Amino acid sequence: MVFSGLITALVAALCCAPGVMLSNGNASLPGQRLAFGAMSLILVLLITAIAGIALNFMFGISIPAWSIMPVAIVILGAVIMRQRRASSGKADSPATARGEWQAAMFAVLFAVFGLFTHWLGVTELDDGSLAVHAWFNADWFKHLGHVSALANYGVPAKDIFQGGEPLYYYWLFYLLPGAVVSLGASPWTALIAVNVLCSGLLAALLYYTIRIACAHRMMALVIAIAAVFVCAPVIYVGYIFSAELIQQVMTMADPPKGPPLLAMAQYIPQHALAVIAYLAWLVLYQPGSQISSSAKWFALIAFAAIMTISVLLGAMLLAAYGLQRLWDGRGKAVPELSAMVVLSGLLVLILGVVQISDPSSAIASPLLTDPADPQPLLARIFTNVAKLVGGLGLPFIAALVVLVKWKPDGERALFARNTCIALFAACFVAAIAGEAVMTERLAKELLIRAINLPPIGIALIGGALLSFYWARGGRTRTLSGVAIAVFILAALPSTIFRTAWHANIGDAYTTIIPADDRKVLAALREQSLPTDQVWQYPEPPFLNEISGDDNWTAIIAGRTVPASLRATNYGRAAPVIAQATEYFSGSSEAIPETVNWVYLSRKLHPETYDPIATRLTSDATWNQRECYADACLFERSVTPIQ
Repeated sequence: MVFSGLITALVAALCCAPGVMLSNGNASLPGQRLAFGAMSLILVLLITAIAGIALNFMFGISIPAWSIMPVAIVILGAVIMRQRRASSGKADSPATARGEWQAAMFAVLFAVFGLFTHWLGVTELDDGSLAVHAWFNADWFKHLGHVSALANYGVPAKDIFQGGEPLYYYWLFYLLPGAVVSLGASPWTALIAVNVLCSGLLAALLYYTIRIACAHRMMALVIAIAAVFVCAPVIYVGYIFSAELIQQVMTMADPPKGPPLLAMAQYIPQHALAVIAYLAWLVLYQPGSQISSSAKWFALIAFAAIMTISVLLGAMLLAAYGLQRLWDGRGKAVPELSAMVVLSGLLVLILGVVQISDPSSAIASPLLTDPADPQPLLARIFTNVAKLVGGLGLPFIAALVVLVKWKPDGERALFARNTCIALFAACFVAAIAGEAVMTERLAKELLIRAINLPPIGIALIGGALLSFYWARGGRTRTLSGVAIAVFILAALPSTIFRTAWHANIGDAYTTIIPADDRKVLAALREQSLPTDQVWQYPEPPFLNEISGDDNWTAIIAGRTVPASLRATNYGRAAPVIAQATEYFSGSSEAIPETVNWVYLSRKLHPETYDPIATRLTSDATWNQRECYADACLFERSVTPIQ
């Protein structure tokens, strides 16, 4: 873990260096240097991805994930030369604002909370098995597979869940942990380290975003800490007074709902990076900024990549950005917005987030299809709005009242209000439009992401109001403190229940990877080549309609399987999944010639484990490499067709 942390810090620092250098003379306000660094990180990932895709198109080669390092060095050199030329023609430039320790403190607290949740939800049992609770056994498992894919295949991204075919997914984020893995770290620890990095960046930039509207550092810190968990359901307040009700909450079929922003520190770092891009834009473009034209486009090009980081959340954040720019700049903003729309759309196509010839291929899997909701459209829309309002809790209601009556008294307060309105509008319009035009599953996914937008606006409003009323002193100061306390106390039970739920090891939301399987998967990773293909039972993921334990070959061993329900071209994957199902059910002995290894698990296919193991042991085509009572690994003795 220490090694992964050091490598991640080194790689991230190098990727952020061009932006930090560019901030000299362009970062006159608090947090802008950090914002430039965050945009630089994204830009380096983007340029590396485009370079890899271009080289693959022209010469049929892939570049390793660690190529982000030389790319960062080249960009850094270009920025240094540009800064020297710019400084030679200037008498002076604005002083660069220093960082504030409150931002660092909040970043550490938020990152530590994420690590604490991981400690609760991922546990090694006494018998050597690994217990993984939701949603680490869902989102985190998927991340692990894609990280290994970038480390194994390089750029352009390949699908480790589908025979190394092109990956049709928003994969740009995974290039960073993939680079760390390609330098020697393990996928799991690299993902933890990058998750900590993203958590810290998000928290620090949220603090600096609040500082736009709040002149007092300590008040901004209080609002930042409160903002990540006060927007939460209040229904759990009544449960804390009864041990029986607490037990009921912790064992419900549906897990307790918690503050949406807290998940950003837990198991969705790709979405956290998208929010980081948006917050960095807010910090850079706040009133009073003195940013050169070249620095502006440096940041905007990075921001345009947001949908290649998280396509649905990125689209909503781009919509919020667009609404605010139109509000602030009116007609003058149209050229910039037009360029951003075109560039964002092109990047989605260039990076293969969707397959141009078959845009629905990545969502055709049963894993991503839900049964149709029989309710009328208006009823479904009302349900979505009710879920959003209920999930955001009391602060959202208070923010709506404030927005109706608030008359901002300055540029910064006006910026805060407009940001809040843009975020609220993007959230609710997306939730309503998604229900009207998207499939059931996509509409559900859109709603899950949309709820992350309002807390940012609410935090800005909270910072502005607290700064205003605290300065007036007396009774208003007391009332401000009481209001914050009420919001915190109302949301605290939801936060506690949701966090504690991750520790329910052994419940229906837990995946157990047996000790024998872990040993075999470790041997597979050690003995096989990075791009070898492995034949394993096509176990469905946890979030499938019928929950499964997922594809451990791709997730734990980091090796490619010919097909699975996570495949992003399901039409091509389905026949191979059927073939694997027949093989592991005992009705077929055919194994694709591209397969190098066979992984057997009593946990995944108990009825056929012994017969298949016996047959492979006596088959000269296969050599037994690692075998235990409940898991076994075989390698093909004849080189397969590639």
